[in-house]
Amino acid sequence: MAGKRLLNLIRIRHKALVWAMAAILLLFTVVSVSNDISNYHQLRNDTVSARSFELMKENKYYNHAYDDMSYQDYRDQQRYIYMPASQNRLIPEKNNIGLFQSVLAGIVAFLFGLILASKDNLSGFNTILFSSGFKRRGLFKTRYLYGLAAVAVTTIASVGIHVLGYYLFLPPLYVGLSALNVLGLVLMNLELVVFLYTAGIVVGTFFASLFWMILFAVIGAWMGGSALSRLNSSQIWSHLLPATPRSNDYQFLIGLTIVIVAVATAYFVSRRLFQRISTENEHNILLIPNLRWVIIGYALLTLPYSFGNWLLYSYPLSYGILSIGILGFGFWWWYRERQAKGQVKVA
Repeated sequence: MAGKRLLNLIRIRHKALVWAMAAILLLFTVVSVSNDISNYHQLRNDTVSARSFELMKENKYYNHAYDDMSYQDYRDQQRYIYMPASQNRLIPEKNNIGLFQSVLAGIVAFLFGLILASKDNLSGFNTILFSSGFKRRGLFKTRYLYGLAAVAVTTIASVGIHVLGYYLFLPPLYVGLSALNVLGLVLMNLELVVFLYTAGIVVGTFFASLFWMILFAVIGAWMGGSALSRLNSSQIWSHLLPATPRSNDYQFLIGLTIVIVAVATAYFVSRRLFQRISTENEHNILLIPNLRWVIIGYALLTLPYSFGNWLLYSYPLSYGILSIGILGFGFWWWYRERQAKGQVKVA
């Protein structure tokens, strides 16, 4: 009974936010599919003749992408928005369906999670609920799952609109998508938005200051993204995934598994920390001191790797100096907290 009451409270409080998120994502979808269809027709109109194609290949200033391609292959590439050869794979070869829209969807999902959690946090709504007998664990779980369902349903709808738009406004013969491809596209978009939605929930849950919330979100996203980008192009990643193309289903499924594990870990760790939040510390930068070491650990994992060999082109020296600096900042933070607690006790 209490769970249903809590869910109704959250629905009433965040209904407008959910509809705004859904409207923005679906608007991005319509714009993106319209752009894809327009580009497709433009490519069809710009298709050159067989003679022009051969002359174009002979031009020494020409882009050599078509050097090993026959005219028939070129014609097929112009006709198909997805090649039929990809139909037995999760991720099609032309993995560009709504790419711009997918990136924007991830940003919207992150902001949605951030606002969903921080709105209750900054307004004191959490404190009111806790004093009314609702358990913190139940609040975190209900709010997280409510937002997750909203963003997942909207994402599936946006992919459906994208695919339906292709079949309605392009020759269906040349769409080239199978049910397996559509499943892969749904999973690909879901892994992005669920991961970023979870990150938004985590940041919005633990920061009571809007300034520090935004600062940590921007810097944390930049550090993590930079580290992942360097890892993706490094020899370490190539050794882990030997001789696998970027669009290979094997690599995609490994990435999907990593995201699922990361989301599940973030959920349970965040829910555990949320249970220990003191509502008496709402105006502090952090709602729980133990979160300090989570942030320091995240910085140790991402910051040195993001900067690389920035100091005298030496990896050991660069990593060592940054790691010492991060740990020093962590202990300084811990020392300041001890001082503040001591002053409170004396007072």
